[in-house]
Amino acid sequence: SLLQEMLVVGLLSGGKDSCYNLVQCVAAGHEVVALANLRPSRDTQEEDSNMYQTVGWDCVELLARAMRLPLYVETITGEGREMGKDYLPTEGDEVEDLYRLLERVARETGVKGVAVGAILSDYQRVRVESVCLRLGLTPLAYLWQRDQAELLGEMVRVGMESVLVKVACLGLEERHLGKTLGEMEGELGRLANKWGVNVCGEGGEYETFTMDCPLFRQKMVAVEKKVVTHSQDAFAPVCLLVQQLQLEDKDIFFSESSHVQMVEKVLDGDRSLMDTMNPLQFCSPFHELENTPGLPDVVVEKLDLSQTEPAWSEEEGGWYQASFVRGEGEEEGGCVDAAFTQLEVFLKDHGTNLSEVVKVMMYVDSMDSYLAMNKQYVKYFGLNPPVRVCVGVGRDKLPPRCRLVLSVVGGRGRGRKVLHVQGWSHWAPANIGPYSQGVKVGGRVYISGMIGLVPGNMVMMGDKEAAQAGLAIRHVERVAKVVGGMGLSRVKTVKCYVLDLEGAKQAEYAWNSAFEEEEEGVPKVTFLVVEQLPRMAKVEWEVVMEEEEEEEDEDDDEDE
Repeated sequence: SLLQEMLVVGLLSGGKDSCYNLVQCVAAGHEVVALANLRPSRDTQEEDSNMYQTVGWDCVELLARAMRLPLYVETITGEGREMGKDYLPTEGDEVEDLYRLLERVARETGVKGVAVGAILSDYQRVRVESVCLRLGLTPLAYLWQRDQAELLGEMVRVGMESVLVKVACLGLEERHLGKTLGEMEGELGRLANKWGVNVCGEGGEYETFTMDCPLFRQKMVAVEKKVVTHSQDAFAPVCLLVQQLQLEDKDIFFSESSHVQMVEKVLDGDRSLMDTMNPLQFCSPFHELENTPGLPDVVVEKLDLSQTEPAWSEEEGGWYQASFVRGEGEEEGGCVDAAFTQLEVFLKDHGTNLSEVVKVMMYVDSMDSYLAMNKQYVKYFGLNPPVRVCVGVGRDKLPPRCRLVLSVVGGRGRGRKVLHVQGWSHWAPANIGPYSQGVKVGGRVYISGMIGLVPGNMVMMGDKEAAQAGLAIRHVERVAKVVGGMGLSRVKTVKCYVLDLEGAKQAEYAWNSAFEEEEEGVPKVTFLVVEQLPRMAKVEWEVVMEEEEEEEDEDDDEDE
């Protein structure tokens, strides 16, 4: 099967996002086997947490019964202590409550995936990813970076019956409590245009509780409701809806069917939701792209490093490049250590070190060595490693006795913004190695080597060069937008690694197509033929972007 199936636990607040993300998990081929929830430590309607939605938490047990899934609960005992862009395990932090909860679920159920409903919150994403990484679990965040208006419309269309249980922004009032997403969609769109409200409530404007959803075997109905005013603000009073709920039977189909059958039954337009939400559909139009026949030849160069010698070069603005550093030896891990030992001396001789490296080019003898080399490579970098480009060039194209050659780019004394997303989503591929997707340093954006992976299941996009090349360009664009706010018009240099001339022809056609709507000319691509690429890809892009001079921002020292 094309799908990489996993047993999944759903992190559940009861809100629309956590429930809808479970529907997305089923459409992506995963099996939801348990639910997990963090509840407040005292008997209150809402706990103030940067991390978890606690409105309606007392109804979550009923929601688990509606889905007929086991619910694992942990009490929030910590508070937000480690508040930075990154998270390091911190005693007494509320994130450690999540660790305890997921550790128990994984031990008792054998789940490998954790469904999390984050759309935009880096604060939440970074912390869930940190916990998952420590436990060897994969975060599944299929709503991540989705267009909010499109997402809200989709939820309404497929029958997500979520009602507003908290309002906390200009334009939303007590009278909106208890209304469904469908009833609120138009109003939220108007508020977005007028006040810049996030239509999905990502800025805390409102919170919801889900009464029915395609995965519910029974639905919930409110038998009693009361409104509690949390804070009496003249412009935006914070009001909560407290509901007394009970379960009500749905059609017999829902009690007897599997999750897959339930999602298949839902129509999105005239097609099944199982079809329209499949990870491949989110790669449209590339998932149906064929190679274009009869394209003109392009100039390609065979990548041959056998005659290279270690070299150093500098350019204005504190940028430098250490090139062709050799990893000699027979054993993979030993080669990596040998290369880094030389590299560190090289950097030290020029008054810099690994912490100022923003990009690594890794030329290996064969992709078969990749896993063993990665194991060693990871030891040289911390939480937010440099971007990386990795290609397999063949033993005969490396210097004698070498199985690895490293080249690095660095920037002296510059702050950096790093994008290091490890959860699966429909946005762009998750990090599957010790590198970041993108790094912004000064006015430049460096992006890791991009291949045509389907983000939603991390499987290669077919075997056609055109489809892989086009999808990988979209990945480049999306990463550049999030890490640096840049589009393709800001491309400074671009290299494309291919396996043969046909790959280069298809990749050039895809590159030119991507620039059809750009005002500027198309940046020239250098095509390099190699023996192998990661994940048996046929095309890999290496792109650097740069802001216009006057936009450059010197103090951009933050991680994402």
